[in-house]
Amino acid sequence: MRRTIHIPGHATRHAATTVEFLTAGVLLSVVMTFLIPFVARISLVNQGIADREFALREVQNIVTELQLGSDVQELSHDAQKRLDNPQLSIQRTSETPKSLEQVTVSIQWTNRFGEPGSPVSLSYWQSQEEVE
Repeated sequence: MRRTIHIPGHATRHAATTVEFLTAGVLLSVVMTFLIPFVARISLVNQGIADREFALREVQNIVTELQLGSDVQELSHDAQKRLDNPQLSIQRTSETPKSLEQVTVSIQWTNRFGEPGSPVSLSYWQSQEEVE
């Protein structure tokens, strides 16, 4: 049980004052002013990482299809829905050993901040006989 000591001439205190409420409100608003944008930015960065992992899996699937002989010219429906403004690039270059061809598959898209993200790409070598 709480005992209150009454001192003559002094008021007893039973509740928080208005100054304490104002101080708590100001501190809470300052913390929330910095915390909410920080959490939102972290969420966007995490979504960007997830998009990059998705794009890498998409490139792996395209490389596998190309190695199996399919003629892939566009991204899957899921990739077109998930990534913002995705662009598929398949480059074939012949190197000095004329029997080899380097195939580079890359995907570039616009990230969640509206900037062009760095592309995800994979390269592999195949013989010219496989191409013909």
